[in-house]
Amino acid sequence: MKKEANILLETESIPKNEPPRHISTSAKGTVFYKGGLLYILYKENPDEFGKTQTTIKIKGDRLELIRTGSINSRLVFCTESPYEGSYDTPYGSLPLKIKVESLEIDADETSGSIFMRYKLDLAGDKTDNNFSLKYKSGS
Repeated sequence: MKKEANILLETESIPKNEPPRHISTSAKGTVFYKGGLLYILYKENPDEFGKTQTTIKIKGDRLELIRTGSINSRLVFCTESPYEGSYDTPYGSLPLKIKVESLEIDADETSGSIFMRYKLDLAGDKTDNNFSLKYKSGS
């Protein structure tokens, strides 16, 4: 059963030789189970990503983040092995690599928290990153 949820998302990107960049946003979304996966869906802040729908799929210690709309990407976060893919923007596609250092997931249909620390190499730009998502359903 789909449940509406209040979502709080905080990210920190730490590039070399530059100050950290922080983004904190809240959104209304939907949480549900389907096919053994926990889904969290929400719309990104249009000021940051344009009209973009974000879908997070969780199973065990694997998290997949899919964005569709103004930004299109599929990112896989898993401590077992690095992920290589691409980040598609309106200006073209950029190669990326993700290495997850830690991933903590405590989530179900009612409430949850996700925290991860990972290294990102986006077309040669390397950053250390922190990702935190918390949600609570209204019912």
